[in-house]
Amino acid sequence: LVKSDIVPEYGATAEKRMKKLNAVIEKCRRYGIKTYLFSVDPASTYKNEKLLKNHPDMLGDEGNNWISHLCPSTEKGLAYIKEAITKVFTEAPGLSGYINLSVGEAESHCASTSKLICKRCQKKFGSLGKTLAFVEKTIADTMRSVAPDAEYISWTYAQRNWKDEDDERKKDSSDTELHSKQIEDPKWLS
Repeated sequence: LVKSDIVPEYGATAEKRMKKLNAVIEKCRRYGIKTYLFSVDPASTYKNEKLLKNHPDMLGDEGNNWISHLCPSTEKGLAYIKEAITKVFTEAPGLSGYINLSVGEAESHCASTSKLICKRCQKKFGSLGKTLAFVEKTIADTMRSVAPDAEYISWTYAQRNWKDEDDERKKDSSDTELHSKQIEDPKWLS
């Protein structure tokens, strides 16, 4: 969606896409409709050989289906997350927020799976939940540094496959706006 200085292969059509996004935001604004960006981020190497070949220094250990995840424990991986969010909210200042499918069927970062495979994240964070909370907080804080009133929504429906001990967020949900529980799943109704 945006050009990246860290991953220069990204953003070839950024100018056209951002122009269209801003036109949609403006059209919706005229009718009182808020616009939220939806994505599954940060990107993994799924169907993305350029990232794997050119930027292995921003990836975690290989996981399911030979996918390497963007690693928030690497300097370059963390810098990319911040760069992308900053650019999106700077170049599309009318966005009301961001909906991120943080844990779903599409794996993206090291905590987007049912098992923490990345040795760097295991050492730095200790659990899936703490790794995910770090990614979510990084995204939310970066977004709010540019757009203080923007809302971050983390959709984590595949998290229901996690073991309870892996989900540290259930134990400490002090920043509840970062969390999404799945109401269609009976285990969340208790």
